[in-house]
Amino acid sequence: MLTALLPVLDAVDRACEHEPITPGLKDITSTLETQLATLGMREVGEEGEKFDPTRHEAVTHHLDTTARHLTCTKVLRSGYRLGDRLLRPAYVEVTGPPPADGQPGPERTTGGRQPG
Repeated sequence: MLTALLPVLDAVDRACEHEPITPGLKDITSTLETQLATLGMREVGEEGEKFDPTRHEAVTHHLDTTARHLTCTKVLRSGYRLGDRLLRPAYVEVTGPPPADGQPGPERTTGGRQPG
């Protein structure tokens, strides 16, 4: 049932990003977040955290040859979990070194230092 509410959460997030925050929208957002939290649902994905493929899905990879690991640099869509169960991974942009296996991954752009 909580998975069915994820599009509602996405719609509320979009409204908060693109519309003036009215008292009514603030109340709806706060109530929804509080009620879902009481059921144990938690948001996944924050800018600046280390990329974890068990909780994040990298949509774009910005190369930075000086980085030691992949870091989430932008959350494109929040993920959610219920206890230990992942309901949906966070869609993120990551910045970091190229993959060690040399396999192609998500769309890559060069950020930071130029490779080579």
